[in-house]
Amino acid sequence: MTTEQLVNAALNYPYMIDILAYTSYSTGFRVLAENFNGLKELLEREDAAQKLAQKMQATPVCVNTRAMPEDALFDLVNQSIFLDILMAQPEFLNKLTAEESEALFAFVDNTAANEESNQKNNIQAMRTNAIPETYDFTHKTFFNAISEQFETYREKDTIQTRGGLTVNVERWTASDVDWTLTEIMAAARDWQAKYPNVKILQNATRRYNCHSYAWYSQSHSSNMLVIRSAVNYLNDPYSTKVGTPSPGLKIYYDDTRPQIDDNHSGIIVSVTSSQVIVASKWGESILAEHTTTQCPYYNSRDIQYWRY
Repeated sequence: MTTEQLVNAALNYPYMIDILAYTSYSTGFRVLAENFNGLKELLEREDAAQKLAQKMQATPVCVNTRAMPEDALFDLVNQSIFLDILMAQPEFLNKLTAEESEALFAFVDNTAANEESNQKNNIQAMRTNAIPETYDFTHKTFFNAISEQFETYREKDTIQTRGGLTVNVERWTASDVDWTLTEIMAAARDWQAKYPNVKILQNATRRYNCHSYAWYSQSHSSNMLVIRSAVNYLNDPYSTKVGTPSPGLKIYYDDTRPQIDDNHSGIIVSVTSSQVIVASKWGESILAEHTTTQCPYYNSRDIQYWRY
């Protein structure tokens, strides 16, 4: 298989959408690389960075959404986001020559001008709940994925647990850009296809993440915080680890892999003799209702239950 074919295989991997389900894009990348042989192989290819850059630069600047089937549009939108995340990882980006890197950033900079048009179209789309006639590719996820590596992604702040422990947070501001309706619908299509028994409670948003939802606020409309670690909530004097699940408890997926070390939080909705139902926020994507096992976080994690 050529490297170009391998890139296409990676972008079409059925669970590539899981890359959006973690506390950072880089963590999502590491989890996928551990579990998907195609991505492992891509990391070994000497020309992988060049082929990813070429694929990214071949992305259309703008498409007429009325002129293509919805599934084809959603494939194009999701693959552009996946490309942004892959290309931004140091394992690939650092292998470009200075000239190749300059050309890539020039391409991405040129698409940034589409953001104003995209957001204007999206305002109307949100009002009508209909995909706008055009979709402009801005590659904002590429810049976000790079920015998180230097911790410049969002405004930093701190909050307190009930017991007074300090929690570092990233606060959503008016200048931050959320997913467009087209991107939201494309993500929902893939989540439902890969996890058919999962119920989407709220659309994808970048405004808050799993730990913020479980430990800080369950308000989808007003929660504007990303919490990268729930450790201080676990250490809070008001927190107690319990052995049996029950509605209202926090569920904590403790990652046992030192090379990944990405944990997940949720809230138990209901418990029956056969299953535990959980509500949790999947990274920068959807708020979902799911069983403990029907989610991207079950493998290689110690499941814990906490009262807070």
